Amino acid sequence: MAHRTPQGSFALCESEASVKKRLTGTEITPRYDNKITKRGNGMDRQRLMKLTLVAMVAAICAVGAVIKIPAFIATAALDSAPAFLSVVFLSPVLAGVAGVIGHFITALTSGFPLGPLHIIIAVEMFIVVWIFGIMHNKGMHFWKWPVALILNGVVAPLPFYFIISPAFYWASLTSLPLATLINLIIVAVAMPILSKVFVRKAGRLH
Repeated sequence: MAHRTPQGSFALCESEASVKKRLTGTEITPRYDNKITKRGNGMDRQRLMKLTLVAMVAAICAVGAVIKIPAFIATAALDSAPAFLSVVFLSPVLAGVAGVIGHFITALTSGFPLGPLHIIIAVEMFIVVWIFGIMHNKGMHFWKWPVALILNGVVAPLPFYFIISPAFYWASLTSLPLATLINLIIVAVAMPILSKVFVRKAGRLH
């Protein structure tokens, strides 16, 4: 008596074979899975390092904010030096963020004498540090210093010529460029040493 294959069994076998064939090569191998895990851990570690360094720079800015520079503007302090210095190991954007935090801490320790206008100063601080960082990355090691001095010491207070008064602007020019110069001198002294430490070991974080 001949054996009969039940109707539909061949189609079932063919269907299972096609599924197996289709799935072949598409499953994630343990080695590939490990690479994904390691890459994810590396990104998390780098993100944590960025946040840690930005927080560290902001904390140093807080220390510098306590050291006031006798000037017409009450918020003149050594708070911008750490932000300028951070372009060695942070991207221009993150260095600018650190500068913004540093200014707000300085304004807080001074009692916010300009009120909401400190938001404008913080934005200007971000732009100045950002430009300084870009020039540093492009190797413009001479021009970055006068540009930072002019932008932070002369151009940054210019909006207050129209917002507050011309007298306020001209009075700020008697002290703000000097305060900026002191911060930049500190950066110029510390930057070569810091560059050797960070660039050689870890590089710059973006």
